[in-house]
Amino acid sequence: MNPQPWNEEQLIRRVTDENAKKGPHIEVGIGDDCAVVVPQSKDLLLCSDMLVEHTHFETSYFRASDIGFKSVVVNLSDIAAMGGIPKYVLCAVSGPKNFPIDEVLEGVQMACYTYNADLVGGDISRSTEIVVTISVVGTSNNLVPMLRSKAAPGDSIVITGPTGRSSAGLRSLSKKGQRPEHPSEVELAHLRPKARVTAGRVAAEFGTKAAIDISDGLALDLHRVADASGVGFQLERVPFVSPATAEDALFGGEDYELLLFHPDGELLVEMLEEVLEGTRATVIGKVVEDPTTRDLQGEPLLKRGYLH
Repeated sequence: MNPQPWNEEQLIRRVTDENAKKGPHIEVGIGDDCAVVVPQSKDLLLCSDMLVEHTHFETSYFRASDIGFKSVVVNLSDIAAMGGIPKYVLCAVSGPKNFPIDEVLEGVQMACYTYNADLVGGDISRSTEIVVTISVVGTSNNLVPMLRSKAAPGDSIVITGPTGRSSAGLRSLSKKGQRPEHPSEVELAHLRPKARVTAGRVAAEFGTKAAIDISDGLALDLHRVADASGVGFQLERVPFVSPATAEDALFGGEDYELLLFHPDGELLVEMLEEVLEGTRATVIGKVVEDPTTRDLQGEPLLKRGYLH
C-alpha cells in the first residue's frame, strides 16, 4: 500500500463528488460550514463514538477501509438499539502523515451506503495515532424509542444472534498478526460487524419497550438493563458457535447483536426471522422482579465485560 497524501480540500472535493446524489431531505451537504437537513420526525436520535488506534484496532490486521466501516457500524448499532432509522453521518479522522485517510472514508461511505445513511460532513487532522470519530443523527419516525429502563418482570429476553464471534475473531487476528486475504467468519465479525438496524426497527414496531446493543459483552450489557430498569433476570442459555467459547460469548464484547425485552418472546423471534441475515433470534431467558436475582442456569452471573 502506497498512501497518496491528501489535503482537506482534495478530500472534501472527492467525497462531495461521490455524494453528489444526496438524500432528498438534505438541502446542503458536504462542502459548506454546516450541513442543512429538513427534520422528518419530532424525535431525533443522536449518538457519537470513536475508534482509537491501539485501543480499538491495530493497523497490522485492520485495513484503513475496515476502520472506517466499523466506526460507522458501532454508531448505527446504537440507533438500532433504540429502534431508530439512521439518517445522517458526520466523520472526523486524524492520523499520521502517510496514513491513507481517503481509504478510511471509502469504508465510511460503504457503511453509509449499506445502511442507507448520508455522509454530510466532518473533519480531518494530523495526529501521531489514528482516531476516527463518528456522529450519527437518526429518527424514531414517530415510534417510541426502546430504552434500557423499560424492561419489565415477565418479559422474555431475546437475542438477535450468537455472541462471542468478535472476541474469537480478535484472538485469531492477533495471533496471525495480519489481515488474511480471505478472513474467516469470526474475523469478519470483528473487522466488519453488522448493525441490526432492521431487526431493531421490527422490534420497536412490534411494541418492544426495552433493548440494548451488545458492545461491551452480553453479561455487562444485560446487567446495565437490569440496573436501569430495577429488575433481575434468569438466563437459560447463551448461544455461541465454535471457535468462540462461553467466555467469549458472555464477556467478549463488540458483537453488536441486540438484546430485546418483550412479553411474547417467541412471537418476536418469529417476527425477526425474515429480517435477520445469517443468524436467528433466540429467547435466552426472562426478566424477574427481584433485582438481586441475576443468574445463568441458577448460578450468579458476574457483572463483567469491557469497561472503558
